[in-house]
Amino acid sequence: MPSSPNLRPLGNTGASDAALDAAARAAAGSASAAAGWFRDPFRYPQWLEATFAITWLSWSVANLLSPDALTDRPALAILNVLGGWLWPWIGFALFPWQIAALRMGSLRQRALVQTAGYVVLAHVTVCVGAMSLDPFSPIITLLLALTTIAGILSWRLWRRYA
Repeated sequence: MPSSPNLRPLGNTGASDAALDAAARAAAGSASAAAGWFRDPFRYPQWLEATFAITWLSWSVANLLSPDALTDRPALAILNVLGGWLWPWIGFALFPWQIAALRMGSLRQRALVQTAGYVVLAHVTVCVGAMSLDPFSPIITLLLALTTIAGILSWRLWRRYA
């Protein structure tokens, strides 16, 4: 007989093991049904990638609703030459790509979309920063923070630290 009253002798499974097993199966079934959008949404960096997906969507919505669109800015001339009509819509392409990559669980796709978003953010940060007379303005600080976080996240995904 074991010394602790909470331990059972070997071979004595009892009814509590069956109850625990049934509860574990029920939890696994509900977890697989709830895992529709992401495989593990609260695991870093997946929740941060989902946040960036919302950032891409917000970028396009804000740019399209803005009376003074970023496509009219001279410092963004490179992207305007490449396709000024495409520039405000880039978030509408990155958002579903990011969500699809999260749903598939493909680390390579997650790294690709995050790097594409990082490149867009880096370009915008440099261009808007070059136009700004105040380097400590809130928009520059926000863009710099987002660019830094997106760069670190891209690096982590390519290094398979996800």
